[in-house]
Amino acid sequence: MSRPMRKAFSSITKFGVAATGLGVAVTGVGFAADSVKKAMDFESQMSTIQALTGATDAQTKAM
Repeated sequence: MSRPMRKAFSSITKFGVAATGLGVAVTGVGFAADSVKKAMDFESQMSTIQALTGATDAQTKAM
């Protein structure tokens, strides 16, 4: 393999590794954002239940 071909192949390989790492990072951020949203939705629903039932804070935490 010629030197320019080896250099091009090396650059392509480095790009592939970097792109893979970026993909993993983006997936992790997306997963974390989804988890936070679900936790916020849960808290909102618990507040609604507390308001509808007239439960105290202690009773709501016990749920």
